[in-house]
Amino acid sequence: MADDLPWVRDADRTRLLKEPSSSPGIYLPRDVDAQLDRALRRPGVLLVETEPGGAGARRAVYEALLRVLPDKPIAINPDPGQAAVPDSVAWYDYSATPEHMDTSTPRWIILFVSGLGGRGLPSWAQDATVVRVQTYLSENEKETLRRLYPGLPEVDTVPEFLSQVRQLGPLRVHAGYRADVEDGADLLGIEADVVMLADLMASRLIKPPLSIGLFGNWGSGKSFFMRQLEARIGDLARRSVGADQSVYCSSVRQIRFNAWHYVEADLWASLATHIFDNLAGGSTHDLERFADEFAAQRKDKTLLADQLASVRLERMAVAAQQKKVLGSARRKLSKQLSDGDLTFVVPGVKVPEFVWGQVRRDKAAVITLVLGLLVVAGLLFVSVKWPVALAASVVALTPVLARAAKAVTWFRELKDRDDPLDARLAELDEEIEGLERSIAELAPDVTEYARTRDGDYRQHLGVVSLVRKDLEMFAAILANSAAGPERIVLYIDDLDRCPPAVVIKVLEAVHLLLAQPVFVVVVGVDARWLLRALKEHYTEMLDDPVDYLEKIFQVSFALRPMDGPGFRRLVSDLAEEEFGDMNVVTSTSGAEAVATTQGEVRPAEIPRGSYDLTPRSMRISGPELLYLEQLSSLVRTPRSAKRLVNLYRLVKARIAPTEYTAFLDHDYKVVLVLLAVLVGRSGQCDPLFDAIESGRDWRQEMDRFAGDLAVPDDLSAYRKWLPLVRRFSFTTAACA
Repeated sequence: MADDLPWVRDADRTRLLKEPSSSPGIYLPRDVDAQLDRALRRPGVLLVETEPGGAGARRAVYEALLRVLPDKPIAINPDPGQAAVPDSVAWYDYSATPEHMDTSTPRWIILFVSGLGGRGLPSWAQDATVVRVQTYLSENEKETLRRLYPGLPEVDTVPEFLSQVRQLGPLRVHAGYRADVEDGADLLGIEADVVMLADLMASRLIKPPLSIGLFGNWGSGKSFFMRQLEARIGDLARRSVGADQSVYCSSVRQIRFNAWHYVEADLWASLATHIFDNLAGGSTHDLERFADEFAAQRKDKTLLADQLASVRLERMAVAAQQKKVLGSARRKLSKQLSDGDLTFVVPGVKVPEFVWGQVRRDKAAVITLVLGLLVVAGLLFVSVKWPVALAASVVALTPVLARAAKAVTWFRELKDRDDPLDARLAELDEEIEGLERSIAELAPDVTEYARTRDGDYRQHLGVVSLVRKDLEMFAAILANSAAGPERIVLYIDDLDRCPPAVVIKVLEAVHLLLAQPVFVVVVGVDARWLLRALKEHYTEMLDDPVDYLEKIFQVSFALRPMDGPGFRRLVSDLAEEEFGDMNVVTSTSGAEAVATTQGEVRPAEIPRGSYDLTPRSMRISGPELLYLEQLSSLVRTPRSAKRLVNLYRLVKARIAPTEYTAFLDHDYKVVLVLLAVLVGRSGQCDPLFDAIESGRDWRQEMDRFAGDLAVPDDLSAYRKWLPLVRRFSFTTAACA
């Protein structure tokens, strides 16, 4: 009996809602939605009381069934004399409510009543859960209405709202698009795998080096997985900062390297340059503590250097002052000596130099000395006795000896006197020596070292020995530096887009990094591409590529294929409606712009010369989403799922108003099946598409793809939509 009943998502909407198939199908979220969802979570009798005039109760319950019980069989006004179907939904209007009902069978019984007056309920419905749906809109519902339909006039009731929407007619919509990006929420259930690997990579209990091979097919989410790893490790490190007990590193530097971006460059030089660029310049992915520690170290060194420069400048000023004082003092001292005044003290003058200088400056003494020497020589020449010559010499030398005696006496007194400038110079020399010693004792700055090495790599790209040498030096600096990171994590992505030669070089680079006890390397790659590259490069030397990979990767981990629940969560998120602002249709003829709003209906053609500048976002309805969620067997990767939803939005936005009713009633399933086959089995879909076009054995081909999936059995509908769908195929584009 249950096999004869349709599921809720496939039920005839016109019978349930008592509205024509041409109805726009617009639903305004109501305040009772949460109450209805709670009531439907367990079997029982649900009494829905409505007000006369149309409160939208049937539509509210229908949307709640699609949210809570989409896979339950449903019977509309079933015969109470028939056996009840367990775990099913029985939908009754009050006019058809029987007096007796079997409520012992676990199922959902929905009863609509309107204007009870003096009429009572049957005994079996006395304990029902009662939900009242009002015709008048609450302030919260009106606010939602203004947000979703900003151009709609103010309304107070549900009938007024539906009337205004119908008057607007079909409006233009924007298909929307979701980019294939690496960020976002985890909708595939990979959290347990991320936690497992991230906790290992960030643990202080292990000693690197460590390399992890992250394997998965194209589009399976390797990049997204690595971003989740990066976020998890970052959180662990931040929470470990200042923690008394933590087994996780509190200072981790994480670096991304996209091998495909350097496919035409020297891989060794590119990788080394990229690593040192990130370590030197810092990036938004660096941990805050690492940056703070190095900033503090650079600040300390800067302060010491500034202080050293200030002290050196002061010493230069003191030395210049002393030189200036000495110059003026020499001139003044000559006068003082000639006057017999020796009270002026000047430091720093050498005694022999000064004495001879003072003697030279005394002209009378010099003349007396010269004449005396001439007289002595003449006396000796005429054979005068030596006592006479000695007396003449004494007379000639007396002025000179007297002046020299004065200078000697002054210098003896000077030796016992203190000079303030000499003392200050000594103090400054001692302070300079201490500052230089403090700067030299600071730990090596990893950032500065990386910055200096970066310049060398730009000059010597491709020098493998230089890479190895500087990585060893870098690891040694980190081992002896309290301010450096405890761990460096390198993520290598998009390796499966590179030619075999580049793949081999990356593997060799990973092996080189593993010689340094600070690196953790994660490589995301399609294992098939990796094995093919190894076999092509080592044609005769490598018997089993797995042996080679086991030496490179200590941990090999394959991503779990996207399962049905993950696919449903993903497409549900991708299909979410993104509401925009009001639509404005501007006429080039100068007519006044008209503000409109958007419902779900396909837009009519805009008159020539007019443009819809702000179309509303596409809304994928409940039945469409529910069928979309069943296509997981055809769509195997997250990238294919995103492409499926994006293409479906494009197709739906292209539909003409005259086709919209038929599309929502039936054709949307045909389009979704064709698109799912196209994006999920892109290399195998041509035989099915050719069979549909020819009409021969198409059902067998469809069953081969669909398996147990319930797909429409309407060849004419498939032929109607196949030409458009096939235009999204790469094969069709290549053959065009």
